[in-house]
Amino acid sequence: HMVQYSLRHGMSGLSSFALILYGSFLACLGDIPTGYRYVKIAIKLAQKLNAMNNMCEVLTVGSQVMGYVEPLQSVNELIVRSLEYGLAVGSIGNAMLSCSMNIVCAFWSGKHLSLVKSTVDDTLRLMSSHSTLVWILQTLPLYRTVLAMIGNVDDVPIILGSRSDIE
Repeated sequence: HMVQYSLRHGMSGLSSFALILYGSFLACLGDIPTGYRYVKIAIKLAQKLNAMNNMCEVLTVGSQVMGYVEPLQSVNELIVRSLEYGLAVGSIGNAMLSCSMNIVCAFWSGKHLSLVKSTVDDTLRLMSSHSTLVWILQTLPLYRTVLAMIGNVDDVPIILGSRSDIE
């Protein structure tokens, strides 16, 4: 309904959010090419309207659809921008989602594991500074995987008080 309303009455910052959700919905239904087109339109609209308050969500949701079409390295650039917008406007939950997506993309796009580890270290510090325990706990399994692949599984940082808190 929001997409139809925007087409009838004009575009606003929320229109980009409606378009991104519609594109994601279409992609979930299996129409990835059409969903991808809506995502690209939504991102361009948000940029044109300078919709700062919605940009984090638009880029976060959009990057999930774009990952089916574009290389993960280019998608990761959007995710990093999403994080920056989220922190700038105080959308901490979406910023932390962007952090998690950044780590996953870095891992699966084949970045060197030492770079992935460094990214996770920085991410865990950021998550800890915002007291986002749920995001920290969701990040630790992938972190342990990276450490195991490097050979340093005992190097999990003590960010929650003591090592026993995270094991």
